Amino acid sequence: MIFLRIALVGNPNCGKTSLFNALTGARENVGNFPGITVEVTAGKLLGRDRVTIFDLPGIYALSPYSPEERLARDAISDLKIDAILNIVDGTNLQRNLYLTTQLLELRVPVVIAVNMIDTIRKRGDYLNLQALSNAFGAPAVGVSATKGIGFGELIREMVSPNKKLPNPLRFSDEVEAVLAEISNDRLIAIKTFNGDSGYPRTRLINEKIAAIEFKNDDEAAAILVAQRYAQIERLLKTGYKKSESRTPSHTVDAILTHRVFALPLFAAIMSLVYIFSVSTVGASLSALLTDGLFGDGMMVFGKVIPSLPSVALALLHVLNVRSWVISLVIDGVLRGVGTVVGFVPQMMLLFFCLSILESTGYLARIAFLLDGFFVRIGLTGQSFVPFLLSTGCGVPGVIATRTIESAAARRTTILTCTFLPCGAKIPVIALIAGVFFGGKWWVAASVYLIGIASVCVSSLLLQKLRVFGKKNRSFLLEIPPYHLPSPMNVIRDVWRHTASFLSRAASVIFLSAIAVWFLSNYALDKNGFRTAVFPDESILAAIASKLVFLFAPLGFTWQMVAATLTAFVAKENAVSTLAILFGFTSRASGYHALTAQCDAIGGYAFLIFNLLCAPCVAAMQAMRREMGKLRNALFCIAYQCLFAYAAALLIYQVGTFLRICFS
Repeated sequence: MIFLRIALVGNPNCGKTSLFNALTGARENVGNFPGITVEVTAGKLLGRDRVTIFDLPGIYALSPYSPEERLARDAISDLKIDAILNIVDGTNLQRNLYLTTQLLELRVPVVIAVNMIDTIRKRGDYLNLQALSNAFGAPAVGVSATKGIGFGELIREMVSPNKKLPNPLRFSDEVEAVLAEISNDRLIAIKTFNGDSGYPRTRLINEKIAAIEFKNDDEAAAILVAQRYAQIERLLKTGYKKSESRTPSHTVDAILTHRVFALPLFAAIMSLVYIFSVSTVGASLSALLTDGLFGDGMMVFGKVIPSLPSVALALLHVLNVRSWVISLVIDGVLRGVGTVVGFVPQMMLLFFCLSILESTGYLARIAFLLDGFFVRIGLTGQSFVPFLLSTGCGVPGVIATRTIESAAARRTTILTCTFLPCGAKIPVIALIAGVFFGGKWWVAASVYLIGIASVCVSSLLLQKLRVFGKKNRSFLLEIPPYHLPSPMNVIRDVWRHTASFLSRAASVIFLSAIAVWFLSNYALDKNGFRTAVFPDESILAAIASKLVFLFAPLGFTWQMVAATLTAFVAKENAVSTLAILFGFTSRASGYHALTAQCDAIGGYAFLIFNLLCAPCVAAMQAMRREMGKLRNALFCIAYQCLFAYAAALLIYQVGTFLRICFS
């Protein structure tokens, strides 16, 4: 019985994960942006349980420079790979084949999958796959990971049990002579790496050649790099010719990456995204869902469909259950969880817009435009991937920092990436915007801009103080061509974020709602537990009231303090807690209770504090793992809370002063 272990290896953003999903039926995150994959993922080939495929992070070379390159290099050796499926971006063939020349030297069967073959043909490039196969001594198959082209032939080549070893790149006599002058030991290492001395295949990567080519000797490295590209150019002469016609990407980039208008356009586009998803269409859909399911019911074909609380209340009365059970179900679970779930349409529309922007390749260009600015404040353009992922969830955003080469930039990004509003914060934004500002679009947009400003200020401050080390350098980023978004990828991306939110609603928020209901409905005195006659005498009020003095300068009431405390478990809990304490049943009712306790300036300060303070427990755990040392993670959490407090204090005090002056 033959079991095969196949590694998918290729440059960043070449389509590896899309191909992995198509071959295995997995649902891994894909995007038109380098650096999405940061871990090794395994899956079984569809219909062939004996074939395991490993999706490795995208790398440009088998060098020991970046974390993802070290991870991919070590995985090829440690996983005892039987074959390598080298994914090559056919629209940038010469640069992609540099990694191919190194993979061929590993003395492991290699299959070259030239991805985006449909794009190559469409733009008029000439590519002879048989000539490419003959030149490199490995099967070359044209595929389209998104459209399923060439999969049959590719699978046949992958699972073939008798593939010959590929031809490694041979260095010319002149190059070997120069290398011999540098060091005879290195010449021997090169020959060993090429397999001339029968080097054991279990040690796939010769450490000596890696040290020569990428670390210890710049002169030798330059010679080897030049030799590889010269060989690639020679081998492609007869089988490949790139069309010189101007592509649509060039025309679009002339506008979207204009040195003057690019960033204002980006700000305008993001504002439109928030207007559409949070304030206008999204707010209307959320209001319809909230009022229909958890408010007064909805009208369908002239008939009133009762809401969930109405149905639950009638059922509980029929069952003749105790009054505290009715209160728990209606006032605790349905009001707490239901209010949060009501914001799902806004979240879905926001993720839909962001997924389209990412899939087209537009956000990669923003990273390129921001790199120079990022370097000046202590980050690099690589930080843009964690920031992008953090708009969905802080946990993958923190994990994605593994691809950042600079330790200082990596730690700074971990600290600042959760400043951006994630999906869990959208209900808080929508609630405050709806209660205090009539759902105005600028509230959501301003929160996003404040998050960006907080990233910039904090990064600059940390760099000036050298908290995480020395200043960082720029990085190389490949700008992907524009693509039409894949409908299935967009739908899958939206559902992934929505399902994660709903799973939290069904677990963490559900349990938190029960806890808040209990703590807000019962008091504790010398005689034990008793029903609280007034909310102010409840256990929750007693706990929160002890901390009110800290938050009073921010305009918080004890209810807002309680909501802030529960938000450390999950940010959505802030909405759930306020809904229970102030009796929200729908968007049309209950809001006056909150506005009677707090003004708009205090509400906005509450929003900013919960935006910038330490993230949820899951994200804090991810920060602890990625920071390495506990003291670094504790510093991040403490800094975030203090920074959030300072920002909210500034907003409330200045806002109150201006209101008094102009009233």
